Amino acid sequence: MSDYGPSPSAMKRLAIPRPMDESGIQAWSKSVETNVGRRLIVALDGTMNQFGSKNSNVIEIYARIQKDEHQLTYYNSGIGTYADPYHSSPWKRLKLKLSSLLDMAFALNFDKIILAAYRWLSENYRPGDQLFFFGFSRGAYQVRVLAGMIARVGLIHSGNEEQIPFAFELYEQGDDAMAERFKVTFSHRDVQVHFMGLWDTVSSVGVFRRKKDLPGTPDCKDVHYVRHALALDERRVKFSPEFITPTVAASHSDSADPAGTERLPDIEKDGQSNRPIRVKEVWFAGCHSDVGGGNKPNDKLLMDAIPALWMANEARTAGLDLLPTKVEWDLEKLKAEKPTESLTRPWWILELMPFLSRSEDCPDLEQLDKLPWLYSRFTHFLHKMAPHLGGHRFIYPHQKIHASVVLKTEYAPRAQFMPGGVRPHTWDTILREETIADMYMSHHKDIIEFDLYDTSSAGPLVKTITQGAAELELQSVLDRLLVLADFRV
Repeated sequence: MSDYGPSPSAMKRLAIPRPMDESGIQAWSKSVETNVGRRLIVALDGTMNQFGSKNSNVIEIYARIQKDEHQLTYYNSGIGTYADPYHSSPWKRLKLKLSSLLDMAFALNFDKIILAAYRWLSENYRPGDQLFFFGFSRGAYQVRVLAGMIARVGLIHSGNEEQIPFAFELYEQGDDAMAERFKVTFSHRDVQVHFMGLWDTVSSVGVFRRKKDLPGTPDCKDVHYVRHALALDERRVKFSPEFITPTVAASHSDSADPAGTERLPDIEKDGQSNRPIRVKEVWFAGCHSDVGGGNKPNDKLLMDAIPALWMANEARTAGLDLLPTKVEWDLEKLKAEKPTESLTRPWWILELMPFLSRSEDCPDLEQLDKLPWLYSRFTHFLHKMAPHLGGHRFIYPHQKIHASVVLKTEYAPRAQFMPGGVRPHTWDTILREETIADMYMSHHKDIIEFDLYDTSSAGPLVKTITQGAAELELQSVLDRLLVLADFRV
């Protein structure tokens, strides 16, 4: 057992009996006994992020993945990262530095990174394997593109690697008929991404955002489970987030996915349908790199950042085997930490430029669609022409606030709730709650992501133990139950 494991006395405290009636949770446990093949994990880092003294949450998660014959892994550092293994001449080092800066600004290798990951999957995939994707910043958008590409053209059979650039071109063009014929001819057809973990997705390629979203990236409808961590305090226009577009059909998982659906506990299930929640977007305190990692030294990879811990719990729940991680939050550190101000002077150059704002930056514009067409279009144009000026983000009704945000002291989040709604929320009333128990009793309960303190997870966690979980999973389950055992609503 690791340093994070429960002590023998704690094990005794739990004294978990076997449930008398197992009929209610029999279906949930079915997948534990199901052979679901291997897991192929792709992790793509954010711009200028790579392994070093300041590691992103992508590396934090990657370091914790149990790597064996059942879990194969692939990692690629972010856009703008270059290594000089041969200690080249000063001229070559200068060229390398310029290439890095150009790539960072204009994402020149955006497609190359996606195609390299696709090729690795093609070379390693076997029917029945599950795909897990992780990404931060532009890397998060890249794994969304990768999932969309697989959904449209399939995952090409090994040995046809020369066709991969053509497959990507077909995917970008959006020709459904041609893409389907390509899939039938060259690809595994029924490949879907099982789980996708994202930190603050950004799609900007160059100064301006793409004019058109790539197929499958807005709603990620072909991914079984999507978890997206968002930054409350990021204001830079270059880092406008790419939310998951909510759809009625996509709110819950309807796919035939026995290998992952039943394993998700009640914490992931809707009370009315009892189906797992397919998409969860959760807001955390901090700027872009506070939430995605890389702002602070963490060369020891202790994985104590709450957005990383939340994602690890979500991925583990979906079936990924991870080495033990710290479970309990450091409340004193949580209360004392202040968000990083990312909108520094150099970034204000872009904030003052016209035509960089998006309609998502001003949700009130949606009301204009009810007005005469010419007036509506002209107003939209004026908005896009106006400088961004460090405007805040907006929180949409389907998104949640992580409980750790409410526990912070002397904290005023920059992002604001969408205007209107059946039951409008305000920070003044939400931040008034001082404890997790207070949140449970408030009318804001429906928008809070309770994470470790969600009491509905206790039943499925106990069931995991009674059915003989593997050692890694057992330790994680016991740690989470200990947190719940000390919690009282």
